[in-house]
Amino acid sequence: GSAMRSFDYLSPEDKFALAHYIRKTFVPNPPEDSKSDLENLDQTYNLSKARKIAGQIPVEAAMDLIIKENQGKAEKVKQTIEEISEDKSDGALIFKKIAKNPDLAITSLINSQVWKSDKNKFVSILIDNFNQDGFNDQIFSLNDAEWNQLYNYLNKIL
Repeated sequence: GSAMRSFDYLSPEDKFALAHYIRKTFVPNPPEDSKSDLENLDQTYNLSKARKIAGQIPVEAAMDLIIKENQGKAEKVKQTIEEISEDKSDGALIFKKIAKNPDLAITSLINSQVWKSDKNKFVSILIDNFNQDGFNDQIFSLNDAEWNQLYNYLNKIL
């Protein structure tokens, strides 16, 4: 009921098993194969050379690797959120006002450092991606002074 795997990715044993299945199922009274016939087929069609498949690991091991690779970022996000929640400065208050999902907002800023080099890039990134990056539509009500405070604050703590 589903598609067959590409022949290139079958092991030599599976290739021969498939050939024998087709032969026995669809060819009435098939002739017997000699050893030299099989060797010639193998040499002609490279049947015993299975294509190499990229190294694979179990899903659980892959998940563990991803978690370990991102543990530092996750810790940085957690620390930053704690710092912001305790902070009463203008920059922190502005962030709290415009962050719909603070974890996502901080994660998106940590993952892309492009914004750090220029306030205009920062504003553009937040406005263009506000819904996907954890911010709310309150960012559209910020004035230039508030953008400066927010940019300087986040640039300092991140």
